[in-house]
Amino acid sequence: MAAVLTADMDHTDKVVAMLAECTRMGLRIVPPSVQQGVLEFRPEGDGDIRFGLGAIKGLGRAAIQAILDARREGPFLNLFDLLCRVDTQKINRRALEALIRAGAMDDWGVSRASLIASVDSCIEAAAQFQSNRASQQESLFSGQEALPVAPPPVLAEAWSLTETLRQERETLGFYLSGHPMASLRDDLAALGAVPLGDICSGTTVLVAGLVVARRSTRTKRGDRIYFLTLDDGRGRLEVVIFAEVWAQAGKVGEGEEPVLVLGEVGEDSYSGGLRLSALRVLDTARAREELATQLTLELEIAAELAPQDLLAVLRKYPGQTALRLRLRVGADIVAQLRVAESLSFAAG
Repeated sequence: MAAVLTADMDHTDKVVAMLAECTRMGLRIVPPSVQQGVLEFRPEGDGDIRFGLGAIKGLGRAAIQAILDARREGPFLNLFDLLCRVDTQKINRRALEALIRAGAMDDWGVSRASLIASVDSCIEAAAQFQSNRASQQESLFSGQEALPVAPPPVLAEAWSLTETLRQERETLGFYLSGHPMASLRDDLAALGAVPLGDICSGTTVLVAGLVVARRSTRTKRGDRIYFLTLDDGRGRLEVVIFAEVWAQAGKVGEGEEPVLVLGEVGEDSYSGGLRLSALRVLDTARAREELATQLTLELEIAAELAPQDLLAVLRKYPGQTALRLRLRVGADIVAQLRVAESLSFAAG
């Protein structure tokens, strides 16, 4: 699998599909690393594959080779040490930030936010060190080699998981250390959504995913057609949305929320893969309202639990979704109750 990933490392959609396949095979993708990684994806340990540095966007092969050449002297101690030892003509600020955002400098135990904040001061201090060292090497009377003086660390508030994943997607083209939809998979499955990696041609399915690419064009008749690429962490799929369906969807897909699409799966003659022709496009709130058939609330029975408080909440959010109560008493006793239709809940 490492060789296959390396062969297609410049094709994001193929890499996403193969990473999902690695997960199904029980293979773990280890994040990129300036300490241990190389250009290619490489088997490492028992069932691990080290992410190839060559798959990081904005990081040229010359920069990767400069890092590997400098690493022959030993592991890098920190960002400043790397910049003092690497050929700075081959690695720039953009490449450094790409490495940081991709997680390739996590081995030092410094947050990615602090590393980004430290890039400028480290570049300046390393350039000064290299200049002083070059001057001393050219002097016939110099008897002492210049010693690197690290700048003080720049502390910054660590990124949230959401921001970390967003930065990974911008740098790698996909999420690596997690996926924003992971916590929603059970709920989406309960609504009938099928993972993107499991769909097949000739079927009508409900799928869900984050919009990672969008474009539009016009037909010869002048009608607008929209194309959204969805990513659910297990695959990617392009969705074709015609104008009348798009008009009903409103502003779905413009933010960071997942999009649910009911559509017909067919073969894409251009890419050779699959494509979904949308019949309906929904956001999660609207999908819950229209598709959810039952909502279960699990509650711990305690002395402070007041039935009237629960009734007040149910009456405040009326809806059409049938409600069940799962009441737990201690560790072993569970009771399930069906709530009257008059107290149906608003699932959205």
